Amino acid sequence: MVKQKHHTARNQTFKAHKNGIRKPKNHRYKSTKGLDPKFLRNQRFAKKRSKEVATSLVAMQDGTERRRSTERRQERVGKVTMKQINLIYIF
Repeated sequence: MVKQKHHTARNQTFKAHKNGIRKPKNHRYKSTKGLDPKFLRNQRFAKKRSKEVATSLVAMQDGTERRRSTERRQERVGKVTMKQINLIYIF
C-alpha cells in the first residue's frame, strides 16, 4: 500500500500568483440591503437633520462675514448707524 498523503502546499502559491494576488476592493458605502428597517429609517432622519444643521452653520458663517464686512466699511467710511447694521443682518 501507498503511504497516506495528508496535505501539501506545493503548487498552491504558483497558482495563486498566476493571475496575481490582489487586495480586496474597498467599497465606499456598505450595502444596507437586509438591514433592520427601524435602523434604516432612523439613519435617514439623522442624515436629513445633519444636512439641516450644516446649512444653518453655513448661514451663521455668512452672518459673521457680513459683520466683518460692515466693520471694514465702518473703518473706511466712518460712523455707521445701528439701523444700517441691523438692515445688513436681516438680509
